Amino acid sequence: MKSNFEFLKRYWPALAQIGAAAENYLYSDPNACLYKLGMFGERLILEIFAFEHISEPKTDNTHANRIRLLKREGLIPKKIDDILFALRKTRNSAVHSGADSVDDAKTLLQMTYNLSTWFMEVYGDCGYIPADFVMPEKIVLPDYEAIIKEQEEKIAVLLHQVEAVSTEASNKSTTERVQKAETASENMELSEAEIRYLIDEQLRKYGWEVDTNNIRYSKGTRPQKGKNLAIAEWPTDSKVSKNGYADYALFIGLQLVGIVEAKKANID
Repeated sequence: MKSNFEFLKRYWPALAQIGAAAENYLYSDPNACLYKLGMFGERLILEIFAFEHISEPKTDNTHANRIRLLKREGLIPKKIDDILFALRKTRNSAVHSGADSVDDAKTLLQMTYNLSTWFMEVYGDCGYIPADFVMPEKIVLPDYEAIIKEQEEKIAVLLHQVEAVSTEASNKSTTERVQKAETASENMELSEAEIRYLIDEQLRKYGWEVDTNNIRYSKGTRPQKGKNLAIAEWPTDSKVSKNGYADYALFIGLQLVGIVEAKKANID
């Protein structure tokens, strides 16, 4: 199967290679897949620095601080920042706690694809129309180890090369790219799984215990003393709609303190 990230090869072969490697690791080694997706986010930020001819931070030159600098320049919209945060956080989990969920890897793989198409629209071809994302199939490749070894060798070489490339977007001003970055991110259509993943990360960041797939009313989760729980799919017995549940109910101990209802950006 052709890699979803093949279109990046024209300008950014390192990103194309990292994306393809993540796809190949999806089922056999989801931990490695999650790590590669975090690497993809880090490399994408370095490509923006090179393209915009911005100097990296002189002190504490970390991935997080590089993102902060680009945010101050208006180059990283909120939705893109959320995706980059999720990739960075999951990469850390892959390294330190051995995160290896295939479901999470699938969600983040699709999220990374959306990030890559945003990047192409802003820094590559402004009129680029992305193809639909195709989830890799679970197939056994007879030469799997050789394929992975070749990809890893190519990535190792390409990681040492970060140079500004000439694209259609090179003829635009920084102000125009800032505007395009915002517009392209607002038009990004994320799946329900991607949206829920991002909301989980945002709630977790501020102290809530949350996991859309497991901390759910339907799986028996109920409010508990001493815990701040964001319980998914909380029933409302609503007669207004056919669903009759809230996406998240926020409990501090046994006290209900809030409701989170997730909607697409294009829904009023």
